[in-house]
Amino acid sequence: MTLLSVPIVDIAPYWTGGDAGKRAVAAAVDRACRDIGFLIISGHGIPGEMVEETRVLARAFFDLPLAEKMRVGQPAPNVSRGYTPLASEAVARSRGAASTAGDLTNPSWWDR
Repeated sequence: MTLLSVPIVDIAPYWTGGDAGKRAVAAAVDRACRDIGFLIISGHGIPGEMVEETRVLARAFFDLPLAEKMRVGQPAPNVSRGYTPLASEAVARSRGAASTAGDLTNPSWWDR
């Protein structure tokens, strides 16, 4: 299936729709992950001001010089936290393609 946009999944029914709502949200998340591998979550109840403040703080962090960001770098290859520089990771490497160039990721929301 070719998708031209990232699906938006409303998770509010998970909290308010009983078992049927939970199943519907789970099915929508499953479909999004299988079809494109990404999703946007709505209906989460997080205030817009908090979302915006988080975006501003994230932007400020990623605008720092590399040396400053590396102060909170990934502590070890098997630890899933910490900063990893641009192109230092590649999904293809998890499939055995060790010589694959690093992924160049840029969140679509970054320059809003």
